[in-house]
Amino acid sequence: MRGITLIELLIALAILALVFVVVGICFISAQTAYQKQTIKVELIKEAQWAMKFICNELRGAQLNSIPSGWNRDYIRFRLRGGTQIIYQRDSTQPSLLCRCEGTGTCQCSTPDSSRAPMAQFVRSINFQRELGEKVVEITLTLEKDNYFYTLHSGVKPRN
Repeated sequence: MRGITLIELLIALAILALVFVVVGICFISAQTAYQKQTIKVELIKEAQWAMKFICNELRGAQLNSIPSGWNRDYIRFRLRGGTQIIYQRDSTQPSLLCRCEGTGTCQCSTPDSSRAPMAQFVRSINFQRELGEKVVEITLTLEKDNYFYTLHSGVKPRN
């Protein structure tokens, strides 16, 4: 009768441990890739939604309410009905992009009915209207965990 020797048992345990290590590394790698991809998708969705909303609202702006030669990190304009709209980064939380109605300061870290955060993770935003041009160029960059996503769009107000 022959049994399993101690050396055979140790070799089998070492092989099993090696298999577990390889499976663990693969699992951790997949988990990390999933988390990175989730962050990227979140940035893309956030940027696209904010850009679409801003563009749609700018299309309804009175062109003469946007100064020619404008190149700033905020924009103020009037809609056809006369409501003044402001888009800018929050002064206390610069990673928030705010949309405010009316005059005065635009701060959305303490929102009310006329102030609302449009996007989080904002690294930069720029609104530009060249002299004599009817198109407003918008560049929006979001950042989270060292991942960046930049959108650029040109909008022509319909008025």
